[in-house]
Amino acid sequence: MPQDQVRPGAPPVYLSPEARAVRAIAEGRSGEEALRKAIAREVREAVGAAVKDAEEIEKLRQSEKHYRVFAEQSSDVFWIMGLDMKFTYVSPSVERMRGFTPEEVLQQRMDEIFTPASLALIGGSLQNGLRDEAAGLIEPHLWRIMELEQICKDGRTLWTEAAATWLKNEQGQVIGVLGVTRNIDARKRAEEALRRAHEELEQRVVERTAELRRALDELQVKNVALEQLSGALRESENKYRTLVENADAIIMVFDREGRIRFVNRVGAQRIGRAPEELVGRSPAELLPADDAEPQLRELRRVFETGESHTLEWHGHGAGEGFWFRISLSPLQDAGGATHAVMVIATDITDLKKSEEKLRQADKMVALGSLVSGVAHEINNPNHVISLNVSTFQSLLPELLARLDRSAQQAGDFQVGRLPWPQVREELPRLLEDVRVASNRIKRIVTDLKEYARPDSVEAPAAFELNAAVEDAINLMRPVLRKATGRFELNLDPSLPALFGRKRRIEQVVINLLQNACQALPATDRAIRVRTFQDAFEAVVEVQDEGSGIAPEHLSRLTDPFFTTKRDKGGTGLGLAVSLGIARDHGGALNFRSMPGQGTTARLVLPLPQSSRQERP
Repeated sequence: MPQDQVRPGAPPVYLSPEARAVRAIAEGRSGEEALRKAIAREVREAVGAAVKDAEEIEKLRQSEKHYRVFAEQSSDVFWIMGLDMKFTYVSPSVERMRGFTPEEVLQQRMDEIFTPASLALIGGSLQNGLRDEAAGLIEPHLWRIMELEQICKDGRTLWTEAAATWLKNEQGQVIGVLGVTRNIDARKRAEEALRRAHEELEQRVVERTAELRRALDELQVKNVALEQLSGALRESENKYRTLVENADAIIMVFDREGRIRFVNRVGAQRIGRAPEELVGRSPAELLPADDAEPQLRELRRVFETGESHTLEWHGHGAGEGFWFRISLSPLQDAGGATHAVMVIATDITDLKKSEEKLRQADKMVALGSLVSGVAHEINNPNHVISLNVSTFQSLLPELLARLDRSAQQAGDFQVGRLPWPQVREELPRLLEDVRVASNRIKRIVTDLKEYARPDSVEAPAAFELNAAVEDAINLMRPVLRKATGRFELNLDPSLPALFGRKRRIEQVVINLLQNACQALPATDRAIRVRTFQDAFEAVVEVQDEGSGIAPEHLSRLTDPFFTTKRDKGGTGLGLAVSLGIARDHGGALNFRSMPGQGTTARLVLPLPQSSRQERP
């Protein structure tokens, strides 16, 4: 039978190099030559298989390296916890957050990591989650967000936000918890460990390749080892891919042309596009020009310097826009050249808003301390001015009459280099201007005092909201008649009595009516006032058909000293005082407006507990 030929349908037969040599001699061929060719053939096959495995290992290693860089350069802490509530993995950046190394964290008990309240929250969440998972009540990729207080190495505690989801095996069974905690730094220890692991792997590949010629049994052992390493790299790649794709941040990679080469799933959702729609695009195609150019400039800076840096970016959008903290890091090739830049953008809009509110609160505290003293210092001289002007105005007619008789007898004369007829004509107006200005000073000081010390001498008592609204309207009746010919009033007679300071509520309604009157461009525009009950609240609604309020001004209406009507005498304190009164009564002051479509203001007050009942 010819060499390596078998009967049709018979299973293939493996022949060792020695057996092939014997068969070759039996067939009359040279045994030495046959043995040499057989061994060479075996070596070629083995080497080919090893090279193929090595190439697969290299691809997996590069992919694993790519995702590991994502996770370790993120500003978040990634972790894995077993169902026994013990961490099996914590990213190295936890040291920058808490002061403990990952190794120390893995050795800590849960009560050494979290405060009692947070530990109870974790235990309850884990128990409930496992119960819901068993009942099929949780979506497969649902993330649970928790605020947890962690204990730092220096003894202080630190609040963190953790996002967690189930970690499952190939059979879909829950084997642990996968999560990410905000505010972490780079994982240098993990990167160093990974570098050493890669060097060791490369050395082992070189050594195993050299040993291929020694023996086939050693080659088989090496193939088994390579398969094990491939599985470990594949598992590591999947782990880091999951972390990067689900991190609560926008993660992108840009090339030298400023085009996106990678974007994680969460980032694509934030942008509002599918990942495949974003790849290949530049910021200029996705953002307004004013926003795109600074982004491209920062990318060019990293490519030129090869250095990482972090910045805060204010993006333009609806309302006040949004804030991001952006980290830019170079991705370098083996020669140290930067071939791409990784960008990690974390939304800090809520943090910025909180900081602004804190600054505003500090200003208000300082203002409250200042106002009382300033008001007193202004009121004293202003009171003298007002009193003297009133006195002088009462004496002015007699004084003018005597000077007129003097002018008739002696002829016209000058007063302060001005002819008497001109002085006589201007003097009453000048005094009236002084009186009006003095009253304006008095009103401003009163508003300041009301804002700085909103408490009234009026004692809280039961009162009818409709009566307070009617009294305010009666006081404003002349102003309303002058502003509009279409005033509508609709009071709910079934409103229960409220508890508070009636005069203070009247003041709020008066302020709202004044603003409505000032907003009307013509008398044919309407003002509507109504009262009604909404669940457990009583509402006073003042609606006007005025010019409306610009969106950028709407959120600042109750800021002290903010006004768009300063030319009409506005001080910017009326609505600030009104908001304080509403809050003193446990209520709120809300506004809804669009330019050109009028404004609706609502004073919302809680009903007394004894009067609360659902309406049909």
